[in-house]
Amino acid sequence: MAYGWEDSASSTGRSSGRSGMDAAGVSDLSRSSPAKLSPADSRVHVYARVKPTSEDGSQCPPCVRANSALNQAVHVGPVAGERTFQFDGVFDPLADQEEVYAQVGRGALHDVLKGMHGCILAYGQTGSGKTFSLLNTGDGHDCQEAGLVPRLISELFVNIAADFQNVYFVSIAMYQIYNEQVDDLLQESKGHSHNPSHNLKLRHDTKNK
Repeated sequence: MAYGWEDSASSTGRSSGRSGMDAAGVSDLSRSSPAKLSPADSRVHVYARVKPTSEDGSQCPPCVRANSALNQAVHVGPVAGERTFQFDGVFDPLADQEEVYAQVGRGALHDVLKGMHGCILAYGQTGSGKTFSLLNTGDGHDCQEAGLVPRLISELFVNIAADFQNVYFVSIAMYQIYNEQVDDLLQESKGHSHNPSHNLKLRHDTKNK
């Protein structure tokens, strides 16, 4: 499973004392004086997380070996042998959710609060752990297993509560793209047929707004 993290300076202004934010897997904040990024920080950051094998031993031996110290993931293939890939960060199977959030999520959120656009994208095959890493809510009162999105939202409102100089507007949208169909996950589901929240139509903005 791999994560992409991208930050870019926002060019949309605001009136004094007001800020706007869209908070979900993708967050956006516009301020009148956006912070500026160094070339190293303005690029996409890519992280890899290696999923642990099953405890019952029913899965095949792991084909990827993580080297967190060198930020490398080594693919072990039966034909081509070993191939090493370099990342901005690599999480081995023992890495917990807090470690992933500390390296991937917290920096993106803080940059958003400085006035930049932020995006966190999880990519991987079915069963690689995308939902667990992004959306897992934890078990009851135990939040140690909470994923990136619950932690981002929680820390977002902590930061808002501590900011007495600005007024924030927060909105959220969640969509699922599956088999080339777009579904609105926050609309009440009444069955797929004739339900306006399912199979949404794509419309292009000719004015680029």
